[in-house]
Amino acid sequence: MRFVYYLSTDHSMPPEDCRLAWNTPIRQGSFGFLLEEAEPYPTELIGLHALPDVYRLELLKNPETLPVLKAYLEENMAPGTQVQLWQVATNRHRSRRPCLYRGKLSELSGDTFQLLFGSEELCIQIEY
Repeated sequence: MRFVYYLSTDHSMPPEDCRLAWNTPIRQGSFGFLLEEAEPYPTELIGLHALPDVYRLELLKNPETLPVLKAYLEENMAPGTQVQLWQVATNRHRSRRPCLYRGKLSELSGDTFQLLFGSEELCIQIEY
């Protein structure tokens, strides 16, 4: 099954490209994320109660991505606002709604973040 990622918010967020890569004789890798506007509204999110402002999110699977994403959210969220990180399947056949995890931005851990790279559809709802 192929998954896509979205970030939905209750307020507008600036697009961002925080993808970083390194290439040394010993090690290669990349981390970070790309956030861009999703126009029109993604069909994958229809009926899933996403927040009104939706952005396409490209997450690089690396533990170093979480601190970069948290720093971006801390900079662009205000107290009382929330965002949702969505991992949804590209096909439209759903037997149930995606799992939902809720918490404060300060509580977002690496273990919770790693759920976005699993085999289940899910939504992580984050409040600031």
